[in-house]
Amino acid sequence: MTTTPPRIELSPQECRLFAHLKRCKQWQTARQIADATGVAPRTVQGHTKRLSACGLLERMETHPAPMFRFTAESAQADPAYVARIANACEAFGVEF
Repeated sequence: MTTTPPRIELSPQECRLFAHLKRCKQWQTARQIADATGVAPRTVQGHTKRLSACGLLERMETHPAPMFRFTAESAQADPAYVARIANACEAFGVEF
């Protein structure tokens, strides 16, 4: 069950971020995600905050910045949303 409703519309930036973390499987800061995906750091922060609140990303509080990762368990938090992201990635030409 999600604590924060997922977004109705999905952006190419959210798709790139989510697909990157799904492939990477390592803890990363918002800055590292931004560097790897070309998504603006502030945009990454907003998406990671929301996706971790929904349970779709794991969040670890570290200094100086929190870190995020996607796991198979994360996918079970909201399988329908993961399927929507996969479809949106296909539509935007983002490798999922």
